[in-house]
Amino acid sequence: MGLPYSYRHTDCDLTDRPCQLQMRDDGDERMMYRRRLQYDKLGNLERFVENVGTKTHETVYIYNRDNRVTALTYDGDVQKVSYTTGTLGQLIRVDGPHENATWVYCYEDSGSTYIRSLRTTDTLGTVVQRMVNLV
Repeated sequence: MGLPYSYRHTDCDLTDRPCQLQMRDDGDERMMYRRRLQYDKLGNLERFVENVGTKTHETVYIYNRDNRVTALTYDGDVQKVSYTTGTLGQLIRVDGPHENATWVYCYEDSGSTYIRSLRTTDTLGTVVQRMVNLV
């Protein structure tokens, strides 16, 4: 049994990145799904728009000067990410909205990462998970 669409079309930009995908109904060529991608001048994904039936969902990404995502807006709901760097410019902490997670990085004298730890909290700020990775 095949998928419920007969027409699938993908458009790409000059660098061969996908910028649009369309899927149409098998019988009447009605649009069932459409995805549009927009990139900034540095090649970062800036906007992702999906049309599913009659519904539209939009995700917008904001980047800092290091090309790290600092904010993500999904259907108007803003989620911010903050980055903290040490005196040598190394990333030492990332606070993100996804699962209320905080990542902390520790470095050896040589500059190599050797510990990455995660702390996840619930909506009241109670720590619910801790994890440490030796990198």
